[in-house]
Amino acid sequence: MPPPVTPVSSPDHRWVPFFAGVVPFLCLAGLVTVWPGTDPTTDWPQGVSRDARLFLVAGLAGALGGALQMARSYAGHLGLGSWDPRWLPWYALRIPAGVGLALLFYVAVRAGLYTNAGGADVNPFGIATICALAGLFSREALEKLDELFDTLTGRKKDVAATSPLLPRPTPNPTADRASQQANPAPEPQAGGRAD
Repeated sequence: MPPPVTPVSSPDHRWVPFFAGVVPFLCLAGLVTVWPGTDPTTDWPQGVSRDARLFLVAGLAGALGGALQMARSYAGHLGLGSWDPRWLPWYALRIPAGVGLALLFYVAVRAGLYTNAGGADVNPFGIATICALAGLFSREALEKLDELFDTLTGRKKDVAATSPLLPRPTPNPTADRASQQANPAPEPQAGGRAD
């Protein structure tokens, strides 16, 4: 029997729409503030290198993606009536997970594609896009990174050690009976015994 659904009027989830609505605007304001310009002498705040600005752009874009993922998931579950307060930690960690994954992707892209010092030829729009998508699709991005790591290291997946969050197949007694009728157990041979 599924657990009871929390009523919509329950106050334990009121912070989710607040953060999902406020964080994107804070991220956008931060992106506008630290966006690398064409003239470093007029950028604000002054004294921040282009590399540091790109790193901040990556983190803020990841936070934006994580906040959008949180808002999308919250609205979907609330709209379907399947809201469950046991998932509050998942919602609370969407933004930090988006930032962390975006910075990981940023470092990987910079290490593999751009090797010059100063990041002069790095397009901040491309970095912001990749990092926002990494935050928005963090689950899928982690799965791809897991596949990449498996390929690079030759690691084999342990089928028995699957995630407890993945849906488990439910037993189907009708299908089991049909399978038994289609493939009956062998009859014991004459003079033999049935174990």
